[in-house]
Amino acid sequence: DSDQWLTLDGEINILLPSKSQRIDFENVEFATGYGRKDYLTGIDSDLGLLKVSNNSKQLCWGAAYWQYFEDLDNIQKLEGNPLSISKEVFSLGVDDNGLTLEKIEENNVLTPGDRVRVRIELMVDRPMEFIEMKDMRGSGLEPLDVLSKYKYQDGLGYYQSTKDVATYFYFERVAKGKYVFEYDLFASHSGQFSNGICQIQSYYAPEFGSHSEGVRLKIE
Repeated sequence: DSDQWLTLDGEINILLPSKSQRIDFENVEFATGYGRKDYLTGIDSDLGLLKVSNNSKQLCWGAAYWQYFEDLDNIQKLEGNPLSISKEVFSLGVDDNGLTLEKIEENNVLTPGDRVRVRIELMVDRPMEFIEMKDMRGSGLEPLDVLSKYKYQDGLGYYQSTKDVATYFYFERVAKGKYVFEYDLFASHSGQFSNGICQIQSYYAPEFGSHSEGVRLKIE
């Protein structure tokens, strides 16, 4: 009977053992049974210890997670993951020997019109499929290449798409190895900007994800 999928024949209890308290969800949906409980104050590590009992015949699932906010340029590189990613930003110049690259550090200052090169290094320790990589872009920068297109390099095919706040890379398959991606930007106007982080994640296995450290730029 299809009605059995919409009718709970038992009780699902989620307890906080440290507080001897049952969690009562807010605004539970009728058809899906989805509910949510937010703790905005008094958060400590004990909230991560849950006891779940399902006395019904229906399958249930859920998640508990921490969420907090931080300035993008204060984020540190995530280590210990099958996907390891690092991001560097360079200022392009020209001397008697041709094109030069100077890594942009905290004290480096750009001027409007300067050309900037973003270099992303990706390390993959196993073959993976259906991966998205998102590289954020500071509001003081404008992309040089705005056309979305399919690219192929070093045995890896991917689709690169330039959006308003980030450049996206989509991979159907990624073999084990190291890959380097580069693209150019222009400094468009003065100010201090967070150039964000580069994030990567598997579509179908979200636990496989990583991000680079944050980068801050000064344009005067």
